[in-house]
Amino acid sequence: MTQRHLYLHVGFGKTGTSALQSWLAINRKALQKQGFRHHGVPKLTGEQQIFSGNGTEMKRYLDGEISAGRMLRHYFGWTGKKAIVSSEVLELHNPVVRQRLAELQALPDLTLTVIAYVRNLYDLTYSTYVQLVKGRNYAGTWQAILNSDIPSSQINVSLELDSCIHDCRFVHYNVHRRDVFTPFSEMTGIDQQRMQAISGDINRSLAQTEIRIVQFFSRTWQQFTDGAQTQLLSRRVSSGMIYDHPERSSDIVFNQELLQFMVARHQQAVDTFNQQLGVKHGIELMVWDGKPYPNVRAEPEAQMNIPLLREVVSYINDTQCGYIPAALRAIFSARLAAIDTVASLQLLTKVQRPDFSRTTNADKLADIMREAELCFKTLQPDAAECFAQWAVVFEKKASGNKPA
Repeated sequence: MTQRHLYLHVGFGKTGTSALQSWLAINRKALQKQGFRHHGVPKLTGEQQIFSGNGTEMKRYLDGEISAGRMLRHYFGWTGKKAIVSSEVLELHNPVVRQRLAELQALPDLTLTVIAYVRNLYDLTYSTYVQLVKGRNYAGTWQAILNSDIPSSQINVSLELDSCIHDCRFVHYNVHRRDVFTPFSEMTGIDQQRMQAISGDINRSLAQTEIRIVQFFSRTWQQFTDGAQTQLLSRRVSSGMIYDHPERSSDIVFNQELLQFMVARHQQAVDTFNQQLGVKHGIELMVWDGKPYPNVRAEPEAQMNIPLLREVVSYINDTQCGYIPAALRAIFSARLAAIDTVASLQLLTKVQRPDFSRTTNADKLADIMREAELCFKTLQPDAAECFAQWAVVFEKKASGNKPA
């Protein structure tokens, strides 16, 4: 019976997964020449594209939707000997999913190797926070993330995987963050010299100035609408900044108080990981590696980076008017009036016949419109009149009268 070898990369999140998946995808032909099959990746338009790997059929198997045989045929085809699957959305915290994964080891013609990247908890948590800001319209604080189970989840899943998977291998992302490809190549037997290199960062984080602007729009969306499609705005605005400025610095910030909180809450989990897995796999996980990150500074909305704000507003006007409702853009414009009248007017010029029927907090919106009216009363009377008309709409809505 022909022996097949399945290499399954499972993340974890914020450990260079996007870069590794992009590298594997653009090198499918090079991998095939080396005897590896990497099947099921989306069609790429460029090496900087971000996607979620080729784990769709694996997830379907783990969720009990398809058989192991059907899943393996998808990845190996009829004659493949080695296959690579990468996905960080397999829900391995679920014991049923882990059991389904472990059952693959019982197949007589299959060898399973699971590869997981782990990361020090402080910067893992910060990067997770930024990812939530980017992709989930998260308008909360980093501190709230620290107080959740997110920081130690990779440790818990790692311990469970190592206990049920015969060949489970771990990579320390902090040690290899500048080159996540070499350890993967060494663990799989890929000849890296025959692979195309990737230039630049994939899916970089957001800078503090960018986070502040994204959250300004996110909070406005959440505060004054019924919550429909709340993730759409943050994803689109963040992606625009990342693709337009891949070179922009996005360093992790440092806060001594938060570090002390993390040590008190999560150091025991880190010690358990190192005792059970660290020596075995030659890695040492930490809460914080002692690097001198920039100090965090909490600045009010009024101190946002104005050139960057105008750039984001131009991006919304140029590319997002078909996706972001006119009512939201009208509210954004009104809120920006007290911060930067130029950005406010930029948005206002593209707002036509906004439908405010799905907005909430009408009394507060009426006040915001009146404040915007005052900002533009002498500067731009036409804009002031526009905000005045919208203020009347919300005043009527707040009083229970249907606007005309």
